[in-house]
Amino acid sequence: MSRIAIAMIGVAFAVGGTGCQLASVPPPEPVPPGLGELPPLSLAERGVVRREGGGERRASAIRDIVQFDFDSAGRICALRSDRNEIPSLLLITQEGELLREVQLPTEQTSGVFSGPANTSGSRFAVSISDPDRHAFLEFFIADLVSGAVEKFSLPDCDFVESVTGFDDGSVAVLSRKATRYGSRDCLRFLDSDGGCLWKKEQGSGYGGTPQEFLSPKDIVRFGKDQIAVLDCVRDTVQFFNTHGEYLRTVELRDRWGRDPSYPSYVTRDATSGLIIHETGGDVLFVRMDADGHIRSEVTAEYAGGQPVEAGGGWIKCSPQGQLWTTDWHSLLRLSDAGVVDYTVGEEP
Repeated sequence: MSRIAIAMIGVAFAVGGTGCQLASVPPPEPVPPGLGELPPLSLAERGVVRREGGGERRASAIRDIVQFDFDSAGRICALRSDRNEIPSLLLITQEGELLREVQLPTEQTSGVFSGPANTSGSRFAVSISDPDRHAFLEFFIADLVSGAVEKFSLPDCDFVESVTGFDDGSVAVLSRKATRYGSRDCLRFLDSDGGCLWKKEQGSGYGGTPQEFLSPKDIVRFGKDQIAVLDCVRDTVQFFNTHGEYLRTVELRDRWGRDPSYPSYVTRDATSGLIIHETGGDVLFVRMDADGHIRSEVTAEYAGGQPVEAGGGWIKCSPQGQLWTTDWHSLLRLSDAGVVDYTVGEEP
């Protein structure tokens, strides 16, 4: 992967986020900044608008949230995407305070997004792929404290399926390339400067070796130096280290004692476990330990019992151990039972 350019993007500041508390559940505990101090903001920079005759109103920019991740200090990086505007990354506290907005250097207003995925500190990787535009792909790494965005190229790649980052700034990318008879998946590992250290391409999937890919759907960092690869056809999770060496495979059907219902997304749980999002059944999220045994099964719903249409399978566990998701509009914190107990952003 070669670096194309480095762009310093104009940064808009705001404190116009909305945190909506439900019932008697307290808002999240404040998280120390830890990753650089942001300068004081004026009313205009906060998105605060003076009313005629006095008073103020806040114009929330926290809306149309499609994906998100946490930085190491517990702040949220959310990707806002609307067909009428350029995609932006938002840095938000768990209380709903919008700290920074960074617009991506692209003319693309829609597509399939992967990320943001935290790589180190306040750096996040995100990609935009457009199946309607052959081989259109843009890959960025943004620093939400400095406002700098780097744009990279990914050779021999048409579409990014998933991205996950590591504390040293390295990034694992699950990508796809069109071929004459279909497509070929590839797992590649990039250093902090964007150089490709290794890549593992899909074979037939039927060669009889456990490290082969058949239908990899999603990846996530596991622990400090492992990559978990979810296969949605085999119903397995394969584990590799950051040197590309195969470690082990968890057979979900065996460990769960039932047939998985199209497992499509995987993310880290609070401790040494994973969360699998099933898209073909009543259970949305399966929390399992490192060996694949089920800890709990969660169906996300609002306090009134209405189901949450979790955006893109994106459930995340904060550094404080709480589950969050998005309904394609706001950020929703979930109780252990899967009930929304706190909302950040505008109501739909």
